[in-house]
Amino acid sequence: MKKIIIASDGNNFPKGAFEFIKELQQHEPVLLVGAFLHSLNFEEFIPGVFAMGAGPAARFMQEEKADLEKCIRLFEETCQRNGIEYRVHEESNNWNINDLAKETRFADLMVMSEELFCTGMNMTEPNVFMQQAIHKSECPVMLFPENYIPFNKIIIAYDGKKESMFALKQFCCLFPQLKDVETKIVYSKAEGSDDIPDMVYIEEYAGRHFTNLTFEKLHLKGKEYFESWTKENNDSLIISGSYSRSGISVSLNKSFVDGIIREHRVPLFIAHS
Repeated sequence: MKKIIIASDGNNFPKGAFEFIKELQQHEPVLLVGAFLHSLNFEEFIPGVFAMGAGPAARFMQEEKADLEKCIRLFEETCQRNGIEYRVHEESNNWNINDLAKETRFADLMVMSEELFCTGMNMTEPNVFMQQAIHKSECPVMLFPENYIPFNKIIIAYDGKKESMFALKQFCCLFPQLKDVETKIVYSKAEGSDDIPDMVYIEEYAGRHFTNLTFEKLHLKGKEYFESWTKENNDSLIISGSYSRSGISVSLNKSFVDGIIREHRVPLFIAHS
């Protein structure tokens, strides 16, 4: 049995992610913990917004609480209807990324919506709160489009570095039942050579965990490739370790993962050490 966190805020219940949980439940029982996050305290981030009186703040908090309660009821009813063991963890009254980080410390996996998570706080995708959740997570994270359909292919984004291998190892440990799914390891770099870094080593490892495995070297930059890839492979799951970086490095190199999230087409598995 696995313990899985499903993260939600406001009334943004991640229905696409829950469809994946239902698939997992068919292979083995899971304990699903709903981590329900309150919205930001806007008075702290935008001083003076409610300076004219407490009315707007009180109405906002009442509406936010009602939305969260509605989301929790939907979660409970959906778990009961599908025979899934569950717990409800309602986090502190204001957004605090440490609450979610603590949840992930005691979990095997966290699932979220690519489209809905914290969309009321920030319109860009992936928004800063989703980025925080991914960076701070102490277990692997899976992001799902709301129109999720079961995948029948796995794409492993391999860059020759330890982060991508860590993500691959985590995936293999969590989902050994997916060993027979068509799987491709993709290395992308705009160069003339067809070489893939440490090809012998990764073949030795991945070949023990996937029975239908192929390799591909793409002579394209990551952003160019995945903009077209997501349109042609919406029946795939992509595995990546590239969100393990922080600070300036993320700003310079995050287009690989961010582009996939922004497209809302495919589920994404991310793990970092």
